[in-house]
Amino acid sequence: MMRPLMSSLRSGLALGFGFVALAVGALWYALPVGTARTRGADIVMPRPLAGYRGAGSCAAASCHGGSGSIGTKGCEYSSWMAKDKHVRAYEVLLTERSRIIEKNYRGLATLAEAKPEGDLACLRCHATDAEAARRGERIARSDGVGCERCHGPAENWLTIHYQRDWAGRGEVDRKALGFWPTKDLAFRVKMCAECHVGAPGNEVDHDLIAAGHPRLSFENAAFLATMPPHWDIAAEKRRIPDLEARTWAIGQVATAAAALDLLAYRAGEKHKKPWPEFAEYDCFSCHHDLSAAGRTKPNQKAIPGTLPWSDWYYAVPTALAGERSPLASQAMADALSQLRDEMGPPVPDRAKVQQQASALARQFGERLPSIDRAPTWKPVTLRPWYNQLLLRDGYDFDANWDRATQSYLSLAALHNALTDLDPTQRDPATVTALKSMGKQLRFPRGQDSPRDLDTAALRKLREALRGE
Repeated sequence: MMRPLMSSLRSGLALGFGFVALAVGALWYALPVGTARTRGADIVMPRPLAGYRGAGSCAAASCHGGSGSIGTKGCEYSSWMAKDKHVRAYEVLLTERSRIIEKNYRGLATLAEAKPEGDLACLRCHATDAEAARRGERIARSDGVGCERCHGPAENWLTIHYQRDWAGRGEVDRKALGFWPTKDLAFRVKMCAECHVGAPGNEVDHDLIAAGHPRLSFENAAFLATMPPHWDIAAEKRRIPDLEARTWAIGQVATAAAALDLLAYRAGEKHKKPWPEFAEYDCFSCHHDLSAAGRTKPNQKAIPGTLPWSDWYYAVPTALAGERSPLASQAMADALSQLRDEMGPPVPDRAKVQQQASALARQFGERLPSIDRAPTWKPVTLRPWYNQLLLRDGYDFDANWDRATQSYLSLAALHNALTDLDPTQRDPATVTALKSMGKQLRFPRGQDSPRDLDTAALRKLREALRGE
């Protein structure tokens, strides 16, 4: 969705995000039958009411297996099979790296004992139906993260969703059959967040990261930009003219809610794992080169001996907080600052952290319906948000890699949104500066972290974007 402006992510940031080891989707197969209120949002999410039929049930040429170009109607299965990384989600578990992670994580004596392809903790995000995959069922394994992981288990709708009266069925009726509303942007990102951010009982914690699993760093617009769509983007933009901006805004809010909900769970007394959970903090404050002439470590503001709470999900909502902001009010930004202070001591107060994180998760979630229903945003609305990221006093754009990267991704998304709505706003100099910023933030080849952060170069690029 980010078009050429985001192409640098494919070979650089995308590698660092660890796309190859992750799988998108929700963990609803493991939850109770019926409906349940989404954590941190006033939206009712469905739960599976039926069984899976496998991606192969969509593959007929007369259904979704056509031979047309990527993303065209009737070629959804073909597009997914040819280009989508989720197809290989299960296969990743068969690699040597995955076996090493499993050996380290489970404390096994030899690599031969490591079977990540049978570990439910892995399969929850690397397979469509985790229990079936663990039993070794062929369909569940070969699908990876397949059609039904996002569209819902097809047993009750497979033979009727192409009939003439299907279009007239309401959303409630479709959900009752197990057909998920993937055209709903908020619903869509919530499905991604279940695995790419994490959820209570399904998380990539510090133990798993230390074992070798990539850190989870999800940004909705950037991930969609690196994933060739198997749906018609042009048709979606006709339906949602400000699609780029709305996808970005909903992603920022929904992932902040999901991350806060996970923090509240981790802080809860029922969570038996060690506290604090190091995955909540800025990885690169501890994991960095001890010296680098002329440069600074990835978190230049960190005080030695402290554990700075990660900026990844909160930097941009805080920077853009305000009365007219879709992301966060100033009161929410102040509450995030208080929570950051609460997370600062070597052993944060679990009860306070849980209470504050839960309250903030709810507040972020409550903003999603208003973003989803808002009238089409115009350039006159988007331009101030773009400028605020560049010009806000006191906002340390380059304080750490997380903040710099989230700011860059937001600027890229907003610039693309502006040019979608008004092509005359496309500025070659801006495009060049943003591409250069992406290159500065790219992980070194073969690494899952930045070597250092060239703050001087980032500041020059920020000045270029300001027109200085």
